[in-house]
Amino acid sequence: MAVVKDAHGPARPAAAAVEEKDDQLAHTGAGELGMAGAASAALLLGGAVLYRRSRAGQQG
Repeated sequence: MAVVKDAHGPARPAAAAVEEKDDQLAHTGAGELGMAGAASAALLLGGAVLYRRSRAGQQG
């Protein structure tokens, strides 16, 4: 058993670890990024197209 030392008091046994019975991870919403990823890619592609069109119009 581990012993916790405290500068202001006597040594005492460390608290026992609490066992979790649920083996499921917390729900963070990170699995639902498909729509946001698709929208991000569409906006990036649209910006690239507008940039190239504006650059082509300046040259000729």
